[in-house]
Amino acid sequence: MQSSGAYFLYQADNQALITPELFDPIMKDNAELIESFTYITQNLRNTPQAGIKEITASDIARINSLPADIYGVQPNAFDVLLDDFVDLNWRSNSALSMGEQFYTPRGSQSCGVGDYVVTHANIDPDNHE
Repeated sequence: MQSSGAYFLYQADNQALITPELFDPIMKDNAELIESFTYITQNLRNTPQAGIKEITASDIARINSLPADIYGVQPNAFDVLLDDFVDLNWRSNSALSMGEQFYTPRGSQSCGVGDYVVTHANIDPDNHE
């Protein structure tokens, strides 16, 4: 569908109702039509099971702080998203894809942030400390 200018996106008022188990049978029944797919969690701030009260992105001095949202992604997330939704302004020198980097030891303690956050919170993507 993506090559034809369309893609399938499912959202609900209660995002907790949307689970991979719900869609796996649908994906299996239509496997010949699906070239690639990924799951992206609901905003973890809105997930009671995550126990998150507040999420902010700030500089080291904590002078500049912005509210942030966190979503879980599969390693292939950045490979299958429409290019219209992804504009990478910074990329590490790793041979791994962006999504795969999140699943390395360092990546499990990291996150992807939007250019707006990098600019307004004065964050240096090269600073890993």
